[in-house]
Amino acid sequence: MIQSQLLLNISKIKHGFGTIKEPIPHFLKNVWDKNKHKISQSHEAHIKEITIKNQEIKNIDGYFCKTSNLPIGVITADCVPILISHKDATAIAALHSGWKGTLKNITAHCWNHLKVFDPNPKNWIVAIGPSIQNCCYQVGEEVSKLFIKKYHQYDVNLITPFQQHLNLSGIIHQQCKEIGFINVDILTVCTQCSVLADKSHLLYSYRRNKTSLRQLSMIIKN
Repeated sequence: MIQSQLLLNISKIKHGFGTIKEPIPHFLKNVWDKNKHKISQSHEAHIKEITIKNQEIKNIDGYFCKTSNLPIGVITADCVPILISHKDATAIAALHSGWKGTLKNITAHCWNHLKVFDPNPKNWIVAIGPSIQNCCYQVGEEVSKLFIKKYHQYDVNLITPFQQHLNLSGIIHQQCKEIGFINVDILTVCTQCSVLADKSHLLYSYRRNKTSLRQLSMIIKN
């Protein structure tokens, strides 16, 4: 399991980013199994509030919650998991941001819901979780051009540090800055190439071996 140091500072929440050895963070597994909402991700930027346990939802890539003891989470195997909490745990959110969700700025879509609880982005903490990094994420020219066109105000070297290598975490961080988030933790662990001491892979990666397996990134209010 991987955790964000910034989110660990919030005593009223628990969180974790899963790994191959621990696809569901171990100390959250029981509460997830009993209360988990349906996960039906569609690589879009739709947001839904989770209000009851075992909630049925379809085609949603972002969730937010204001209720205690209701876990929310997303599954990934290269896409970017994003966990968000108010500093007082007033509300929490979990986002699945692939290249399509990042292009559509799912973080900003989520902020439109979260700012109802507190419109000051300085009071929110964002953790951009492990995902495929620019070292490994080579995309087609048409995809990189979409980002360069839409985010023309960004340094092109931020979007594609290497030729046709997309920097999703960096783009999301810049989107966070535009919203006004200042407490952003970027976990630059690459799902495709990060390995443990024994040379085994740390995280599931669809790009690496077309796996159907995923790791869960989850957050819950106490």
